[in-house]
Amino acid sequence: MALENCPPDARGLMSGILQQGYSFGYVCAACANLGVGASVESWKIVFWIAAGLSILVGCVRICFPESKQFIEAKKSGKKGISAGSFWIETKHMLREQWKMCIYCIILMTWFNFYSHTSQDSYTTFMLTQKGLDNAGASRASILMKTGACVGGTIVSSNMASIFKSNY
Repeated sequence: MALENCPPDARGLMSGILQQGYSFGYVCAACANLGVGASVESWKIVFWIAAGLSILVGCVRICFPESKQFIEAKKSGKKGISAGSFWIETKHMLREQWKMCIYCIILMTWFNFYSHTSQDSYTTFMLTQKGLDNAGASRASILMKTGACVGGTIVSSNMASIFKSNY
């Protein structure tokens, strides 16, 4: 919804901001954990806070109209491709680009291992190796993921502008 109504020149920055949803969610969860006492058992309360916020966002989204692009596509009678043609194109792509597909699978698997190992183990590392209490480890996680949000926004918006100018 945000990118559909965004001016084309600002879409690189906007996509960079929106790509940080996971990191921002992590920051919000750590803040909620601090707000409910930062105990080891507070995850249940944090879960219900997040569930309530997700339902609230869904209800707010219902109040907004569909985008101009969606309405125009619906009026023009454009239909999506059929499942059969999708699989035909997918098989053709795999025959032509199988090496690139294997490379991308390995690359994205490595990215996920790298990012989740560092972020998911960081709080445990702060608790066990550095001797911080749960509140201190949550504060360290907030700082870490805030940096990830800022850095990811800068890098991804710059990459979007580079790709836009080159292609």
